[in-house]
Amino acid sequence: MIAALARRLERRMKLEVSVSGGHLYVNVGSETLRGEIRRFAPEG
Repeated sequence: MIAALARRLERRMKLEVSVSGGHLYVNVGSETLRGEIRRFAPEG
């Protein structure tokens, strides 16, 4: 999801971000990118 979002980034743009049911949704224009939210614990 991050790589897909990075390919669409422009200098000025509007993003809509929402979280639901353990997923992150990012609306970029007419496209919606979706990714699973996972918790990571730092090692050490």
